[in-house]
Order: sequence, then structure tokens, then C-alpha cells
Amino acid sequence: MQKLSSLSPLGVVRPRNPQCKICRSTTYHFDVVDFNKYCSPRPYQFGVADIAVSYYRCSRCDFVFTDFMDGWSTDEMAQFIYNADYIKVDPEYASARPIRTAIAMAALFRGCEHLKILDYGSGSGEFARQLMARGFKYVESYDPFSSPNRPNGKFDLIFLFEVVEHVCHPLDTFADVVQMLKDDAAIVIGQTLQPPNIDEIRARWWYIAPRNGHISTYSDWTFLVISRVAGLLYRRGQGLYGFQKGFMEGPLGVALDRVGPTVELVQLFARDDKQWHGLENCDGRGFRWSSVQKLTWPGVVCVGGLAMVEIPFCMEIREGFAQDCKILIDGTVVPTRLRSEALVGEANVCAGSHTVQLVTPEPISPKALRGVPDERMLGLAVLAT
Repeated sequence: MQKLSSLSPLGVVRPRNPQCKICRSTTYHFDVVDFNKYCSPRPYQFGVADIAVSYYRCSRCDFVFTDFMDGWSTDEMAQFIYNADYIKVDPEYASARPIRTAIAMAALFRGCEHLKILDYGSGSGEFARQLMARGFKYVESYDPFSSPNRPNGKFDLIFLFEVVEHVCHPLDTFADVVQMLKDDAAIVIGQTLQPPNIDEIRARWWYIAPRNGHISTYSDWTFLVISRVAGLLYRRGQGLYGFQKGFMEGPLGVALDRVGPTVELVQLFARDDKQWHGLENCDGRGFRWSSVQKLTWPGVVCVGGLAMVEIPFCMEIREGFAQDCKILIDGTVVPTRLRSEALVGEANVCAGSHTVQLVTPEPISPKALRGVPDERMLGLAVLAT
């Protein structure tokens, strides 16, 4: 009653949601669950803790996360989550799941038995033992809780199975893993991604579960954005997702092809040339209004494979303007869709340099549209670098 009495009258307020931890974009309050929610068809079988955990979603890269545990120490995580009760909320983590995973990975990565491999976030260490029993010669384990001694040297292949959903700051984790990689090496992540109807079911999705330590969840697009930030090439799979450093050949390259095809994110921004008006600022983001109908980015280098071309914007001169835009690669219109505040075109391209164009409706002056003094011809307010 004291808490209810202290509430302010209802009114429209500007939300103070945290920035996205992946792309620094705006987030919105996604949902709230009790701390005791765990991964189960009966998520509150152990009752409720009466402790609310809020989750947020990025409007740009889909990342869903809570900042509830941000700042917790390793000891605090061990005390409140990874304690003696953890086996009750994830009974397969110690043995059944790592054995099952080792059988699958031994088959998928056949021919790679000679590589130096790390199981990052290894839990019980059972996966490494099982993989070595199947002929893999060099497999080490690292886990900040169960195997905290950091391994020496660098690795050809690093596995992270059901790990990145447990980290508060994913980019820090990726940076840590990347520095353990050799040149021409790879990361393979086993992860459950958000379902297509995540906006509908929100935190009723079984995988959002603070008692399991599931504090970060991802979509395919989130992984694609992370790959660009980390300087890695993304491989899209089903349940397995690859992040490749350098050029892949030999048995590891063949195995990664079995994981999935390469997908490259190419982000294009407004340029300081005659196609654009001067630099402006909105909510801390720099942007330029387009001034012509056909905007060109020459010399866009792609590695080859599926290219996802993203052109982020923050405003349009009129409602529906962005929806009517098309992206062309080397003069050919490619499938183009509106994704949050970005236009995305995708196409299979060969390795090399390409010309990308954005064709918009005719720009309009604010004076003609709304009778204000601004006579500039404006179209799309595209973010600047």
C-alpha cells in the first residue's frame, strides 16, 4: 500500500530506457517477468520471488535484454543464479546436453580432429571430454565459474554452446573470444534465436528466463550486426551460427559450409557530397537529408555471398516515402524491405567492388508540403557516419 500510495498520477512521460548494448540505438520497454521465471512449460513451478525483472528491445537490431544484473560480480551471479538450485531449472546442462552436442559436433566437424579447440563457457567440462573421446586431440575448457583459469595460446575453433544468452555485455564477450582466435579461425555458437512472433508473445517466450540467467536474447539480424561490429564474417545456420575470422580453406572451411552460408551486412550512410544536404543532428545522431531522387554509393566492397545492404534513416519527408524506395546493386533492383528505421536490400553478389543505388520518390520541399519557409528539396534523412 505504501508503494501504491507513492505512485505519481498517470501521464505521458518520455521513457528513460537504456541504450542498446549492441548498436547503441533506442530501446523500448518490452516486458516484465518475475525473477523466478525459468525455462519450462510451467515457468513458475517454484513460485514467484516478487522481484520484477524488466526486459528491453532494440528498435534497430532486435536485441532483447535486461539490465537487472548489470554490475553484478561473479560471486553475486554464483550466489543468486548459478547456485545449488541451478540444476533444478536446467537439469540437462551438466551431462545430457553436452554429450548430445559432442556427438553432433564430432560428425559436423569431421576432418578437424587435429585443430586446437576451446569450449568457451564450458559448464561441467563434459563436452570437451566427450569430443576428445571421439578423436579430437586438443580440446580445452574455459568457464568463469567452473573452469576460471584462462587457457594459453590461440585456437582454430571456439565453441560457445548456450553461452551468449547469459552475458550482460555481449560485445565484450565477443571481443574476449576474438582475441583467443588464430588467424583464419572461427567461432561457432549454439543458440536459440527469437521466434518470428516475438513481438506478439514477448516475455511469454519460454527462453526469456532470469532464473536460468537468460538475460540477453538475439535474432538472426542481431548476430549479423554483431559480426560487423566484431569484424567477423557471419554464417547463418539453424541452431548453429558461425563467425569467421580470415579466409577459410581445408577441413574447417568445409565444416563451416555445413554450418551455413556466409551473410554479410553492408551499412551505407549519407555522404558529404552534392547528393546530400548539410549535416544535422537529432537525439545525438548525425544525419543528412537526401536532395536528389537517385543516390549512389560507388565502390562498395563485398566478400561474396549473400549481402544485406542496410541504409539507416531517422526521418522521411512524408509518411510512406521510405516504403516507396528501392535499392539497386550494379543497376539491378534487389528485394527491398523496410526494417524499423532502415531500408534493407539483399542479393547474392560476387566478391569485389559494386555500385549501390537508392532510388526514392521525388524529393519535396517543406514549403510545398506544409507551407513553412524551408525551400530545400528533401527526401530521406539518412544517418551519417
